[in-house]
Amino acid sequence: MPDRPATLVERIHATDSAGVFYVTGGGSYLLPMLLTVPGASATVLEAQVPYANEALSELLGSAPDQACSAETARALAMRAFQRARHLRGSFGLGLTASLRSAAPKRGDHRFHIALQTASETYSISHTLTKGAATREEEETATARAALDLLAFVLGLEGEPALDDKPLKMDHLAPDGEIAQLLIAEPRVVGQATNAILPGAFNPLHEGHRVMRRIAEEILGEPVVYELCIANVDKPPLDFIEIERRKSQFNADDLVLTNTPTFIEKARVMATGAPTTFIVGADTIVRIGQSHYYASTTARDRAVDEMAELECNFLVFGRSKHDRFETLASLELPDALRRLSTDVPETVFRRDISSTALRKNQADGS
Repeated sequence: MPDRPATLVERIHATDSAGVFYVTGGGSYLLPMLLTVPGASATVLEAQVPYANEALSELLGSAPDQACSAETARALAMRAFQRARHLRGSFGLGLTASLRSAAPKRGDHRFHIALQTASETYSISHTLTKGAATREEEETATARAALDLLAFVLGLEGEPALDDKPLKMDHLAPDGEIAQLLIAEPRVVGQATNAILPGAFNPLHEGHRVMRRIAEEILGEPVVYELCIANVDKPPLDFIEIERRKSQFNADDLVLTNTPTFIEKARVMATGAPTTFIVGADTIVRIGQSHYYASTTARDRAVDEMAELECNFLVFGRSKHDRFETLASLELPDALRRLSTDVPETVFRRDISSTALRKNQADGS
């Protein structure tokens, strides 16, 4: 190993910061660079290489839209950060790369590296000159960029660079309230109303806007959007992603929470007056599925508690498998059905999905 990386790794190991590393194959030279220098146990709490698509999907909770992207690197870093917190560490690093291989690649040779702490998200992306370097040289360049990012975050070096040229870095350190969503107990940032439209809003689209308008007409009161940074199955949103999605809204129209389940939402947002959650048919089905709870009994207790908190659901139909599902066609526990009101197909029908919109945007880029 060249002297500079070895010396830098020694300095990294000498700090009191430790974390978890998730690297998707390309860029995995980072791990021997760290592990072959004495003192690695002070820095590396755990390392994984989810190389297969199935392994990556399992780690992230679902298949990413694109395996090699800044978004996927940040999701890996967030998952690594979650694991690091469990192991009493302070950061998570995620790396995904598409480098030279035996069969020529149609796309760019590139890497994306992210580092997540309790208060900041860092992300660097770089496109390598295709055909200008061997696989080993691309691996080494990628690993060194990751070391440079880690050293920068730990205050040991200046901003990451490659061939003496600074790498483009995105960085976000949100205000305290938003940062607390990542590590604190269930809470709300913003002013919730008695009518709430939860969603991932990736992206916010016309279907969401129409649902909000119709719900306001039916309920006779203002509806606020709720963006939850946490997810039952996936890593929490990183700070860069939170800001990206938040920027789609007017400030007064949105609340942020860290409440992935509806019983948690009810506990922090029910105000003593009847509270209505505006949801799609697919969401009300998930609320009724016992595998999202410790048991069927726990699900039933949660639904009963939501009833006691005067929570109910306004349910919009959704297109699925060439048919339009409404409340009447769904299998739900009786207690949950009693809390639910249908919006007729004659009032609302939008055959639109965020996944399809993201794919169309990617295809057009």
